[in-house]
Amino acid sequence: MALRVLVVNFAGETVFGPEVFERPLLGGQLLASVRAVVATSFKLVHGLDIVADRRPIEVGDDDEQIVVNIVFVSLTVVSWGNADYGGDSSAVAERLSQGVISVTASLWAFAALKLTGEVVTWGHAHYGGDCRAVADRLVGGVVAITGNCRGFAALTDVGGVVTWGEGCDCSAVADRLACGVVSIAGVDGAFAAINHNRAFAAIKDTGSVVTWGPAEPGGDSKSVADRLAGGVVSITGTEAAFAALKDTGSVVTWGLALCGGDSRAVADRLSGKVVSITATYQAFAALKDTGEVVTWGGNGGDSSAVADRLASGV
Repeated sequence: MALRVLVVNFAGETVFGPEVFERPLLGGQLLASVRAVVATSFKLVHGLDIVADRRPIEVGDDDEQIVVNIVFVSLTVVSWGNADYGGDSSAVAERLSQGVISVTASLWAFAALKLTGEVVTWGHAHYGGDCRAVADRLVGGVVAITGNCRGFAALTDVGGVVTWGEGCDCSAVADRLACGVVSIAGVDGAFAAINHNRAFAAIKDTGSVVTWGPAEPGGDSKSVADRLAGGVVSITGTEAAFAALKDTGSVVTWGLALCGGDSRAVADRLSGKVVSITATYQAFAALKDTGEVVTWGGNGGDSSAVADRLASGV
């Protein structure tokens, strides 16, 4: 199926396209696939709301194409609260006064993405508020920013990855992150006993997955490496575990068991027909194309009390 992308602003003016991209789309993962395609194609709109004629995207049969209008708007940032943890952005106020399209948070810092592809950070230095060590790589060309507890990972328009913050160093897998990455997920751990989780997982244009960071919360995916070698369309994270959805509708998990990293108890129900995965702090919920919901993990992972109401129709 082809994807025809047209970018317009709120004034109705064409900003980009239309342009056609060739990429297989899994029905239940259409939105994620659109975001991934856009991210590798141009930088101004990744991570923003994607709408078709100002309505949710619908799959159509017209010439086997999907027409998507991507609407973006320039924002101004206002911050308040504890000055040491990002409440005071006065040092970068001028750079935040216009052209901002998204703001991402770590535990105690913020990173703003601008229309120019530039990244602006503020807040606690150790938590990603200070990006001077990689500043030359953040002056333009960034299409998306992912945050976790201690820092950030930026995705560039060539599919490269730039990281900063305490423990977010990706140098061990740098050769695999130089190009071809289409999306990045990070585990949080902001208010848990395990409060220094700094793992990331990136999907490449081949559908393979690269992980880095502390091993236990998901930085080490060697135990499922063969299943992450291709076909992955999206990754979702809890506090300390990841769940990958494949183009076959199957699910692969890794990380701390108590946070959903071990899905063996429901493995037979996750072997196919899954269309989306949602995460809470310690649990995952998978929606199947039958309308059934499958849950696993810690708090929220046991849905047996309402199983009859989640068997279909969701």
